[in-house]
Order: sequence, then C-alpha cells, then structure tokens
Amino acid sequence: GGDGRGYGVLVGLQPKLGSRELHNSEYTFGRSSECDFTFAGPEISNKHCTLRVENNSKGEVRKVVVEDHSSNGTYIDGEKIGKGGNVAFVLFSF
Repeated sequence: GGDGRGYGVLVGLQPKLGSRELHNSEYTFGRSSECDFTFAGPEISNKHCTLRVENNSKGEVRKVVVEDHSSNGTYIDGEKIGKGGNVAFVLFSF
C-alpha cells in the first residue's frame, strides 16, 4: 500500500545473506552485477532467476512468480523448476 512498507521480505537461508524488504514488481538473481541480488559460484548463472509480482486492479499483490533462467536449475522447496519454467504463489486475504 501507500504506507511505505514492502509487500514481503526475502530472507536468506544463511545468516550472512540477511533479509531484504521487497518493494519492486520484479527482481533478478544471478552472478551478473546487473542483477538485483548477486551471488558468486559456478552453479549460479549470470541471470539465474526472476521473482515477479502481479497485482489485482486495486494494486494489491495477488501472485508471486519465480521464473528459472539458469543452466543448473532453480529450486523451490527442493523441487527443480527447470529452465524457462515458473512457479506461481497465489496470495489470499480474508
């Protein structure tokens, strides 16, 4: 909303990665310095994956999509997405 808070927080599994509040509609992850989140290592592609949010007509976040662009695979809860594939998380409020 307009209160300055993000729509979510990305938390690293390792303490050294920290956490980051999410505000933008899209983030890129990979080795390239052009990515929003950069990681070193041969298993990380230059542009590894993208996290994208989709809003409803009121501007509220309703879906988060992770798209795999990597050669080695992007994993969500231990499951490989596969290059060119994506996983969507639909958000509900009551």
